Amino acid sequence: MTQRKDNSLSSISALIHPVVVLNISDQWTRARVQNEDPKMVCGAILGKQSGRDVEIWNSFELKSSIVESHLVLDEEYFVQRNLLYKETFAELEFLGFYVSGDHERVIEDDIYLQRQALQYNESPFLLKFNVFAPVISDKVSISVFDSSVDPVNENSLIFHSITVKIVSEMAEQIGLDHVARYSKTNASAESTTSKQMAAQFGAINTFLQGIAVAKAYIKSVQLGQIEKDDYILKEINKLCFKLSVHINTLARDHSHRERASFLQLLSSGDDTVFLFIGGLIVATTVERCGLHLRVALFVLSLVGSQPKRIMFGFMAVTAVLSMFISNTATAAMMLPICQSVINLLENTKTLESNRGGGDSEKCLIENELLQEEILPKNDLNIQIEEQQNSSRTNKNNNLAKALVLSVAFSANIGGVGTPTGTSSNLVLIGILPVLFPGIETGLNYLSWIVLTVPLMIFCLFMCWILLTFIFLRTCPKVDETVGILLKKQSDGLPPMSYDQKSVAFCFLLLLFLWISRRPGFMPGISDIFPDNSTMNDSTSAIFVAILLFVLPSENPLNNFMINIKRNKSEKSKCLMDWTTMQKQFPWGVVLLLGGGFAMAAGVRASELSTLMAQTLSKLDYLPIWAIQLIAILVTMLVTNICSNTVTASIFIPIFSTMAQKVGIHPISLMLPATLSSSFAFILPVGTASNTIAFSSGLINVSDMILSGIAMSLVTAISMLIYLATFVPYILPINDFPEWAAFTLNESFVENNNFIDNP
Repeated sequence: MTQRKDNSLSSISALIHPVVVLNISDQWTRARVQNEDPKMVCGAILGKQSGRDVEIWNSFELKSSIVESHLVLDEEYFVQRNLLYKETFAELEFLGFYVSGDHERVIEDDIYLQRQALQYNESPFLLKFNVFAPVISDKVSISVFDSSVDPVNENSLIFHSITVKIVSEMAEQIGLDHVARYSKTNASAESTTSKQMAAQFGAINTFLQGIAVAKAYIKSVQLGQIEKDDYILKEINKLCFKLSVHINTLARDHSHRERASFLQLLSSGDDTVFLFIGGLIVATTVERCGLHLRVALFVLSLVGSQPKRIMFGFMAVTAVLSMFISNTATAAMMLPICQSVINLLENTKTLESNRGGGDSEKCLIENELLQEEILPKNDLNIQIEEQQNSSRTNKNNNLAKALVLSVAFSANIGGVGTPTGTSSNLVLIGILPVLFPGIETGLNYLSWIVLTVPLMIFCLFMCWILLTFIFLRTCPKVDETVGILLKKQSDGLPPMSYDQKSVAFCFLLLLFLWISRRPGFMPGISDIFPDNSTMNDSTSAIFVAILLFVLPSENPLNNFMINIKRNKSEKSKCLMDWTTMQKQFPWGVVLLLGGGFAMAAGVRASELSTLMAQTLSKLDYLPIWAIQLIAILVTMLVTNICSNTVTASIFIPIFSTMAQKVGIHPISLMLPATLSSSFAFILPVGTASNTIAFSSGLINVSDMILSGIAMSLVTAISMLIYLATFVPYILPINDFPEWAAFTLNESFVENNNFIDNP
């Protein structure tokens, strides 16, 4: 096979990494030291080719022998080495061979070498490295040729010279420096490679000087010497994400401390966990004494008997109760009352149709309904099982569907109103000090209520309109009997007992402590203590929980007089005892919350949040509202198949890192992701509230999916409007905070030696 060289320059360009040059130089040096013929060494080159761009990343030497004055490769050795490199560097492909010699021309041995390469690559490249090139030269002593079979004469190869450029990453600069120094023979001679190396080092020094300026700027802002500039912080933020972090001893120690703090969160507990435990103890005590049922019946007795007003009453009561007790307990308590009202409406309709529906029959209908015990006269503990048989006959009743769905949806919506309303809120409260240690983000019990209650009310109102439009558009008006009976039921309740008054006092005391701890517009209770950090929301919750185990459930003066008359002493019961606590306290929810913190810690420690944030940060060209919409929709989709806590634990660290990378306030993405994790309206398995509603037998899966999709879209749009209009007046989420930039760049600025010593 002959060779024909085309003098034209190929349109293909080749980038060569220093390791290739080092490998060839090392092979030739060893051959010379071992007294072998160093005139020619050969090997394979590996890299990537994308169209007309070729990047040569690596190489390995090959065994060869001289047969009939021609260089012949050991093909078996080549195949084995190529497979080995393919296993190690799966992304690299065999591109061709390299040889040492005159880099400006192709000789006969090169042609035989390329002919062997044609078995493994249709268009192999040939790299020639001239180790004997003059030291004073304007050309790099490396050439790359693109070879192809001559279409006219298939026995000929056409070689095209390719533009060559040596490129390197920062970690490869030492190797390139070695090659540059090796090519110099005296102080007055300098090769082109050495000139290129000097230019690259000049660029690196300039870059490091810029890093030093950025570091000095950040420290000056921290010390208050100069005003912060959001644009500069965003640019520094983006720069840090593009840099390779040098992991030294300080960085490893910092990472170990982080992981240790995550493990401590599981083993020794956290303020957020104790806040949740204290709040649940208070909620369990409220349920034990029946105070929540009294409140529910009182509110329902005020709304009247029209279906729309009844549904609004159920939604208002459920949402308010869900702010302070668990969504599951609220739904489980309200659903039996809802079923009783549904049965009452159905029986009222039946009796009216049988008797003609006249007003004169109203009292008789009431008496018959009470005799049939549609509403129990004295027993407030209404059970679902007592209503199952009659409830299932109403499956096609739109009013029944609307009432049941209103209970489930309002329980989910009401949970966002307070930090203790649902566990996903507490995940955000608990993760913030881990992600931003020592930073006052502005989120506390009072600010949370101010932030979320308006959104909760608006979403609740939109839910009422939506369910009314879907199910109650054609619902006829009903008789006022329902309102009359609910009023009688509420008025017939005995006066508040001593234990109910005591629990109500403790509940109001807890709210007062939470709100007044650090109100923001005036000094709070926490300012009384020398160190404000010694008192937080969990302190108030545990304090009131202890009171419930101490205060008696009966008037101690009455008990004292009774004991005197009986001449014996009887132990008084407390508002809460450990036996009831063990049976009724939802221990699984606490474990789920702790597991959620562990998952959030794992997402951050494994750098999954950083990886996903880097992927999502490609959306930084979008406006903030579009990024927020993506965060809301993704979280809503996942929370319908995962628990709220797990969803929040996964996505809060991810969106926090993404916000820092994009250069926006972290809470502007973390808050909507947290709230969206509670808005699981589509599937029965989305939340326990949905499951309880579906178990009533009054709704189908299609009913929940139809109304749930509509409700999800409504809440998503509502949150976007809320984030753009209301939240900025409470929290400055439109500005990129300096603490977000500092916490993001901390490991880069403080834990990298090459910045301190450029």
